[in-house]
Amino acid sequence: MSRSKKEGAEPWVPCAYALVGLTALSFVILGSRPGGPMPTWIYTRGLIALGMTSALLLATALAWSAYRRPFLQRGRLGGLASVAGVLWVASFPLAYPSSHDGHPSRVAFRVPFEGEWIVRDAGNDRMGNTLVLHPATRFGYRFKPADAGSGEVVAPADGTVVRSDEARWVARVAEGEYLVLEGLGPVSDPTGPAARHREVGASVAAGDALGPGGSGPAGLVLYLADQDQPRAGEGIPLRFSDTLADGRSLGAANPARGQRVRAVSEIPDAGEPSPR
Repeated sequence: MSRSKKEGAEPWVPCAYALVGLTALSFVILGSRPGGPMPTWIYTRGLIALGMTSALLLATALAWSAYRRPFLQRGRLGGLASVAGVLWVASFPLAYPSSHDGHPSRVAFRVPFEGEWIVRDAGNDRMGNTLVLHPATRFGYRFKPADAGSGEVVAPADGTVVRSDEARWVARVAEGEYLVLEGLGPVSDPTGPAARHREVGASVAAGDALGPGGSGPAGLVLYLADQDQPRAGEGIPLRFSDTLADGRSLGAANPARGQRVRAVSEIPDAGEPSPR
């Protein structure tokens, strides 16, 4: 077999270029932020499929090139670079580009607990908030009680409960906006206020008791999404009001990772200047 025929028999090279095209198309769709199921599917499943396919194709290409020497040939360099690039891009931990970014909810939320808690995940940086790597939790928060054990969880806003179990609670707080709490503990009194506020169909007000939570390794996770299924749809930015962080009022800002936060309403005369 002549060298020209050997160089022409590279079936994996067109596959590598096809992967580049699919990857580029995926990022164009994600970057356009169209909303709906397509971008969430691409982000949660499509990019994983592209990464796995590129890894398999790269292994095949390396084995092929090692068997059909010389290893580096003009027709192979572009294909090898392409498949390696797809593998890197598809595996990069990119924060989900939600269509709601820059359009926060108009609902005023309070922190979802009583007493002082520590912010474990917050913000738009994936290094400080692993929740940005999922479409629904894109603008979510993770809290842990400042003291060991579980803390008392409360409703962060007025709404209607649409889903509830021992660990999760979902309430509709506005048209197309669903607040999700994950990490709740079991209610000790099945007839008490917390149990009633967890019943599907119940109307709740901000500050209503929901029982214990936050004691597990994942803490208490809060996020706002455009679908009522937990971990479904796209995340919506939310803002907290009347919040103290490290003893100071946050004003219009949101808490950051590592801060110790609590509701201003729990501090008598909070925010008022002390008499001299």
